Amino acid sequence: MAIQSDAWEQVGENFEALGQHMRSHFDEVAAEAAAERAAFEKSVRGLLTALEDGFGAAGKAIRDPMLRDDVTNVATAVREALLSTFETAGDQVRERLAGQRPATRPAAKRAPATKRAPAARKATSRDRVARKPAQKKQAPARRAAG
Repeated sequence: MAIQSDAWEQVGENFEALGQHMRSHFDEVAAEAAAERAAFEKSVRGLLTALEDGFGAAGKAIRDPMLRDDVTNVATAVREALLSTFETAGDQVRERLAGQRPATRPAAKRAPATKRAPAARKATSRDRVARKPAQKKQAPARRAAG
């Protein structure tokens, strides 16, 4: 019984040592977390201050009539540049589309028509649909001939 008692006493001491080690680690982590939390809170406060300063400067700038005129001039210039670009692109598209119509395109620019062998051209879904019934009809004929 003494051996059993000593064994359980050893277990208790081991648990106590384990608990002390875990507590020291938790204390270290808590101290690090507190330092990290303080740094995070300081960063957030700095960010909020910067945002307040930025919005304050923007509000002040908006009330400046010279800045308002500059912004209006920039917006007008951008609008005019975009309109000009889209008008030019539209004209170019219309010219190309007009040039591709068969009635208005000169005959010299047309490529000569060539016939390709059925095996050389790319099969389409219509080809596949058209061949399926033909294959079914040919299958019995092959059996009879063979």
